[in-house]
Amino acid sequence: MEIKNVVGKGLGVFATAAKKKGDLILDEEPILHMQWTSNKQFTKACEYCLSFIGTLEEQIELFYPQNNLKLPLQNRAAPKLKNEKISCDKCSEVYCSTKCKESALNKYHRALCIDLDDQKFQNYKNFVNHAIALNRDNFLLTAKVYGMFVQEFRKSKDLEKALKPFHHFMKTPWTDIVANYLNEPKEISQTALRESLKFLKTVLYEEGLETIFTEEFYDNINGMLQINLAETKIYSPFNEYSERLQDFVDAETDKQTLEDISAFAKFLREMSEKVSNFPYAEGGGVFANHHYFNHSCVPNAQNGVSSWKDGVKEARATVKAIKDIKEGEEITIAYVGSELPVLERRSMLKDLYTFDCTCSKCISDLSSM
Repeated sequence: MEIKNVVGKGLGVFATAAKKKGDLILDEEPILHMQWTSNKQFTKACEYCLSFIGTLEEQIELFYPQNNLKLPLQNRAAPKLKNEKISCDKCSEVYCSTKCKESALNKYHRALCIDLDDQKFQNYKNFVNHAIALNRDNFLLTAKVYGMFVQEFRKSKDLEKALKPFHHFMKTPWTDIVANYLNEPKEISQTALRESLKFLKTVLYEEGLETIFTEEFYDNINGMLQINLAETKIYSPFNEYSERLQDFVDAETDKQTLEDISAFAKFLREMSEKVSNFPYAEGGGVFANHHYFNHSCVPNAQNGVSSWKDGVKEARATVKAIKDIKEGEEITIAYVGSELPVLERRSMLKDLYTFDCTCSKCISDLSSM
């Protein structure tokens, strides 16, 4: 694929060779990523890559404690999980591997945890608690961006170099997005932003970083994440296990195993009355290339939110062709549901992404109103 200018749109992605329906166009890991705070109470996932970690029993204990449930035929039906759990040496974050732990440390976690003295570590806890209390996970992801800024600045003493990975992302004030899309009074988001920046400044501020600790800059970085964020979702291993188990039921003859399967089937029926699926691991991140794909209400490709690596699903951005694409043709995805009424989807695109859609479907739908 090739990234180049598109008249009236900025940059876009074009096919350098013909693609068939189903072909994989993009598969990349995030620059930064986080699991949503509310999701952590239901799933145990790696802080860095969002892979499920631990055993099936540990996963089910989170949303169905003290269940005494036996999980039959795990050696045959259970999906692969990363059973290794490596904790940060200082805080409560958990990783699926030494590699993920080191990646987090080398990108942002050293500045946000390991390198902090006791007072600044407490200040960071205060920052986190403030974000959670306001249900503003965007502040927590922004802190990781600032962690990247600070770590690179400390190495190179070059702020421009530290900011470079995010130069090409579209930026719009977060407070404007919240006001337009969520209809939240601007003074509320401005107050939350100002308080959050004040907390973060007590953690990371140092001489030479004055530029990034202004309210305007912080607002724009939060807005950048809001616009360019790709939500990620990892299918529950418990759902996969439940589906695979069915393949072995008919061939099973052991009486105890059959009783365990029957008890498990009863549990599934009871659970299905409460929830449609076992909890996914959910979060969001920013990717180096994913955000270059322009929107169309009649896209020729579809973006995904996870893919397989080393036999385990983790948070990655994927784009696949959903129809044949010619060489030199622009590759587009849908930012919002194409099935939505034209006025609704155009309103969402305007509020969230600050542009008026002029794709063929919008033009046709508007002309037929």
